[in-house]
Amino acid sequence: MIPSQIQTNTTDQQDEILRRRREGRRRRRQRRAQRRREQRAIEQAQRQRRHQQETQREQR
Repeated sequence: MIPSQIQTNTTDQQDEILRRRREGRRRRRQRRAQRRREQRAIEQAQRQRRHQQETQREQR
């Protein structure tokens, strides 16, 4: 293949590719963080419920 036929990415294309990759990573990270927050909220709610049940038993 003659060097002139090899298509090299222009800096604009390179920036676009990198930007897309960065955005994908950020979105994945945000989704993971959101799942963790929701999971923690669920666990806290369960702990509070259990704690309330224990205090109700003690009061009787």
